[in-house]
Amino acid sequence: MEEVQKINILTKELRKHHIAESSEDAFAQAELMVKGQAHDTSKEDEVNRELRSIGLKINSLYSDIVSLQLELKAVKEGMASLNRKLDSRIQAQPIERPAQPTSQQVPIKVTASATPEQVAEPAKKSETRLRTGDYTEKDVNVEKFFYYGKK
Repeated sequence: MEEVQKINILTKELRKHHIAESSEDAFAQAELMVKGQAHDTSKEDEVNRELRSIGLKINSLYSDIVSLQLELKAVKEGMASLNRKLDSRIQAQPIERPAQPTSQQVPIKVTASATPEQVAEPAKKSETRLRTGDYTEKDVNVEKFFYYGKK
């Protein structure tokens, strides 16, 4: 008798809180809860709650992905417009090619005490020794490249 009263009270509560859609459904749920089989439904409820929370997380991740895609699209469009501007500026500028120094055009530092013969001499050396390996010990000082200790 006591069990029937518990089932009736629980049925009313389930209907009152809109947990069950009909009186029959509320009675079945109340009966399961009272007879100890409610433990299984609580596990199902827990699984359902976890599924709902996972679904909410998935939805928020999806919205984040969509917003990131929009941002990426905006960045790509900005880069494309910058590239177009750069291309137009490059095309608008005249092409300047720096003069290539030839073996005859070697820059020479002229000092106040230099004579015209001394100025012409370095130009001759560079012309004759370009990548030929025709160097003497005076041309390359080994002490400049290697350190032997105290000088």
